[in-house]
Amino acid sequence: MSIQIRIVERECEVEAVPLAGPLQRSVGVVRKCAELGLWAELSERAHLRRRAGSYEMVDVAAFLVAYFASGSCSGLKKFGAMTQGSAGAGLAALSGRHRWMVQSGVSRALSAVCVDCLTEVIGVLRELWPKALALHDLCALGHRDAFGQTWQAFHFDGSVIPVRQRELPKGDDMPNARRRASRIATAGHAGRKRAEAVVQRAMTQQAHTGWWGAASVEPGNGDLKRMALAGAVAATAHASTPGSGVRAVLVSDGGSGGWAPLRAAIASGMHGLTRCSVYSWLDQPAIQHQLCAGPWFAVTDSGSGPTRSAMELGTWEDAGGHIYRLIISRFKASDAKTKRGGAGRRIGDEHYELFLTDLPADGWPASDIVQLYYDRCGQETRFAALNQRYGLGRIFSFHPEGQMLVTLVALMVWNIEVLLGAERLGPWS
Repeated sequence: MSIQIRIVERECEVEAVPLAGPLQRSVGVVRKCAELGLWAELSERAHLRRRAGSYEMVDVAAFLVAYFASGSCSGLKKFGAMTQGSAGAGLAALSGRHRWMVQSGVSRALSAVCVDCLTEVIGVLRELWPKALALHDLCALGHRDAFGQTWQAFHFDGSVIPVRQRELPKGDDMPNARRRASRIATAGHAGRKRAEAVVQRAMTQQAHTGWWGAASVEPGNGDLKRMALAGAVAATAHASTPGSGVRAVLVSDGGSGGWAPLRAAIASGMHGLTRCSVYSWLDQPAIQHQLCAGPWFAVTDSGSGPTRSAMELGTWEDAGGHIYRLIISRFKASDAKTKRGGAGRRIGDEHYELFLTDLPADGWPASDIVQLYYDRCGQETRFAALNQRYGLGRIFSFHPEGQMLVTLVALMVWNIEVLLGAERLGPWS
């Protein structure tokens, strides 16, 4: 004789759940995600393919959102202990879930994330930008060219996460040791961040709103071409407005010559601006004569560095037939903040830097190009703030897809907090 069991779900009200100080900061972000429909969209469209207990992608996202929004930076294990019991139940209810994840479940879930899972999550996150209505009015605060037209600037930059390795234990009575970080970190050019293995993290941010548009995480130095193209495509999607085309520029530093971001910007329909590293051009007699003859034009002083002047040096055509303007800037070597003087080359008492761009010369004279590039100094501050607030300089998962998911959620929390701040400010008149 078969036994039939009937399960009935009923809604009931519960008493208020007390939350610790850091968790109270998570409530506003979790509620805003619910208002934007994020939890419902993730529940329907993003799923884990491999077994991770009885949890779903939306449960992982809710846990990570609460962690980053709390600002605790204590690590997932300590945060998991903090949210057990009624605190976790309350946060789960806010996100429309019945259970709250434990830390071991989060670790299993991050190891179960695959490329298809990430694709689904990215598709959901891309739909957040059209819903951020309070930020759309801020697009009027973008950069303006000589004709008063508004341009949107996006900054693409990569950051190296060093992974320092300890000596593995060896012994005849011990199994062969295996490094957990071998999947996510490989040998690369770490630069000033010395380490045996590194992880490359590339991100793209809209300058005037602070909205993060794209992120990539790859072992070693990564595939810069692929990461730059992903950032440029995301930036183009943000900058596109019906009927007016795309008036946007992707700004990048001179890492790896700056070629990959520059070409990615052109391929995605944007303009590009990068610092050029081919200083051998300065050895040409014609260019040396032009450096002496001028004319040089003063760059608006930002008050945070040496006073610069700029000049149009000519044009350069790449192998694809695209023509770029070559801009040069100079400042007194004695005004340099460091002994080396930074990127560029010193000739006599002057320090020179080169830039490549395809922005129109009539709307963007040489002095404005240099000023636009050095506006990215604030971008470095944002990277520092991102690492300080969210602790993104650590490895959360030894699986590349899991680390990528954590990075995406952290950037989404930043975006939600920016959106909440814009809503409090109200409309711009």
